[in-house]
Amino acid sequence: MYKYLSKHRFLIDLEPIDVQRKITYFKYLNATTEDILQQPALFTLHLITLENRTTILRECGFVETLNLLTISKYITIIRQKVKALKNNKLIPLDLNMMDQLSKQFDTEIRPNIDYHEDMHLQTIREHFFNAYLRQRLQLTDEELNKLWRSYSKIKHKSFGHTQRVVDILEHDLKFSRDKIVRNLYLLHADPENMLRYSEVVPSIAGVDIRDVMIKQPKVLMIPCEAVKELLSYLREFGIDEAGVLKYSTILTLSPNTVLARLEQLKKTKEFDVLSKHPRITKLIAYQTKAAIRLDFLQQLKVRCASLNVLSSHSNSFEKYIRDGYDRTKGTDVAHYLNMVFHRQGNDAIEQLKRHPNWFHVPAVQMQEILDYLKRRGFSLNDVYENIQILLYPL
Repeated sequence: MYKYLSKHRFLIDLEPIDVQRKITYFKYLNATTEDILQQPALFTLHLITLENRTTILRECGFVETLNLLTISKYITIIRQKVKALKNNKLIPLDLNMMDQLSKQFDTEIRPNIDYHEDMHLQTIREHFFNAYLRQRLQLTDEELNKLWRSYSKIKHKSFGHTQRVVDILEHDLKFSRDKIVRNLYLLHADPENMLRYSEVVPSIAGVDIRDVMIKQPKVLMIPCEAVKELLSYLREFGIDEAGVLKYSTILTLSPNTVLARLEQLKKTKEFDVLSKHPRITKLIAYQTKAAIRLDFLQQLKVRCASLNVLSSHSNSFEKYIRDGYDRTKGTDVAHYLNMVFHRQGNDAIEQLKRHPNWFHVPAVQMQEILDYLKRRGFSLNDVYENIQILLYPL
């Protein structure tokens, strides 16, 4: 085994549990240990990809020849002509590919094409995809062209997979036809993962996960276990889950990335002081960019940039720099004051605004003053009654 790993060093970097899952799958396909060792590259493919390749080959009539070698050569095989596949004895000589593919659908699907065995297998499959989507989702030619331009890899999904995804979207999640058409990338989704969500992540911030999916369909593309782990990290650091509903981009990050950013957030006082801000989730999602901008602004002696500025689009940030405004954002300060003084509404910020220079003092400096006063024995109520003292330097 040492010699084998020395020859295929990329295997050493793979997750052991992932390797074990694939070995189990290969044995499910009746592969011997020798068969597995002869196809090391298959370990680099995602398990879902392996399952899709297997299912597609079965749908296309590969039975006796379905093995790890054909799975490894899937891309080459799927691009061959039907005649070549028969000549190479990969599929039975008497197989009618049109009949074979038609049998893979729950309803009668048969594209109106002039079939002949000089056609490439992938081309035939694409015709079946088009016929199915026209019938099931009433896709127009324009919508189909957009699908293939934007999500061409859907052609490497099995017919069974595609039908199941559409069934789940329509019947389990109650997506309308228009909703599915606007989010055709969902045809890439893993149906098993889609169904597990209701058990693994039944809700986010008290909102039923099915309602979250309707508002944020991209959630369906993310492994539910990863979302569960990510949410646990947010709760651990006291971050309100409600922000995820508004800034769902954070869900596209790996849980480990989010954890690392949360730890960095706690170390960056300018960010930590606003950890209860409703937009903190957006900051976490764009933290790398925000940290670079914060460092840049500090070099320019700009101290009062808001969370919105730090995580905004490039054009907005560049405009902020050009305008040269070193003023704090009222909403950021209001959220900060309400957090530390356990208040609601605008009373705290309105009292602070009585001072003419209130917008030139960042929240992080206010926190330093507050910490100093608390160490000197002043209570939160004492400070609140004299809230403008937070605007003065030590």
